[in-house]
Amino acid sequence: DWAASVDEALDSNRLAGVEKTISSRLKALAAAAAADADGHRRRRGREQLIVEVAQQRDATACLTRDGVTTRDDHRWTRQLRMYAGASSSPLEDSAVEGAGFLTALCKGEAGDAPLAVSCCARIADASLAYGFEYQGVGRRLVRTALTDRCFVALASALSSRLGGNPVGPAGTGKTESVRALGALCGRHVVVFNCDEAFDVAAVGRLLRGLCRTGAWGCFDEFNRLEEGTLSAVAAQLRTIQEALVARARDVALSSVAPTPLSPTTAVFVTMNPGYAGRSPLPETLKQLFRTVAMVRPDNRAIAATSLYAAGFDSTDAGPLAAALVALFELCGDRLSRQSHYDWGLRAL
Repeated sequence: DWAASVDEALDSNRLAGVEKTISSRLKALAAAAAADADGHRRRRGREQLIVEVAQQRDATACLTRDGVTTRDDHRWTRQLRMYAGASSSPLEDSAVEGAGFLTALCKGEAGDAPLAVSCCARIADASLAYGFEYQGVGRRLVRTALTDRCFVALASALSSRLGGNPVGPAGTGKTESVRALGALCGRHVVVFNCDEAFDVAAVGRLLRGLCRTGAWGCFDEFNRLEEGTLSAVAAQLRTIQEALVARARDVALSSVAPTPLSPTTAVFVTMNPGYAGRSPLPETLKQLFRTVAMVRPDNRAIAATSLYAAGFDSTDAGPLAAALVALFELCGDRLSRQSHYDWGLRAL
């Protein structure tokens, strides 16, 4: 209900009340997480809720600080917002990517029971139908300004039926951002590790599975493939992307019968250009994938939110996070270079 409540508050100029409500909700969750020492599953669920509500608190505080007064302001529309409605009025708007898929779910076609609600994710000028994929209680990504910019670029690419291409050094959250966006949009994300053992023969079957189910595929470190392997995989990805842009109902990935193509299918490739010997993205794919640069993440904000989710008081989480990040930076600068040392974001 956060997006709808902020919209109403912006219309009535009562944003401070929403911020106060979110802050009190966050304090109650933090206190419950710190007090619950026995129920691991409940504690884990509360920790992930804290991460999500903390992002809502920070975003609302930024709107208040910047003096945003309308729901059309870019500083508000660039946030990922979820809207739910009754299934009696499913989303028929053709501007919503995957609207037909959502409508079929809501009406209970193909023998399935109809859903009670319809849901849509909106960010900037992009609208994505919620996929209702069961996610479980997974780890929530701590969202910063970097991940918000990545979400805007990837969602805009999806609304245009294009792929996404996060580019940046290791440890900047390229793959995790794709996974997080998929989780927030209720989509199943399959990550392919493009290493030396990459099985090209199996890629065709996997891609046909993605096209049939409408899942998202993420090729991690795509430019680490050898040039011949990369060219073979790129040809298949190009066929899928061109079919998505043309809004085709099926795609021919091999000599067998054409594969049905779900409109919610999406393909992402992440690249790390910092290593020698990496192959560049083929020119034929560059126009079908929207590139987003991933630079150094805000480690201090990530550490502070993680500590707060673990039960630390908000007044202590900030100073502890600053000290922790400073320690990791000093270790990375002063200690010798060893293969078993990791002072990056993953270790933090």
